[in-house]
Amino acid sequence: MVKHPADYRWSSYRTNAQGENSGLVKPHTLYLQIDQNPIERQYAYRSLFEHQLDDQDIHNIREAAQFSMPLGNERFSQQIEATLGRAIGQAKRGRPCVKEPYLEYF
Repeated sequence: MVKHPADYRWSSYRTNAQGENSGLVKPHTLYLQIDQNPIERQYAYRSLFEHQLDDQDIHNIREAAQFSMPLGNERFSQQIEATLGRAIGQAKRGRPCVKEPYLEYF
């Protein structure tokens, strides 16, 4: 969409990070808790955007979101399964393979 959040017309970035006045943006409680000093708060907020995700991370996030899958390592997946009380992940597709007993004799 844009290279930087400040370039997006409907982003709250310019208000939160640069102190631009807006009649549309109301500061979120978590944003206000970043710092009491507005200048320091804006600086801290801008620092959240200093690093970009690489293309592979973006792909992984989109894929996990598309299939409603958690994104993490095996231990994380096991914790999610334990919490939910059910298996997560993609199940094997198709019917289970059944070995025909009568074929063993021929």
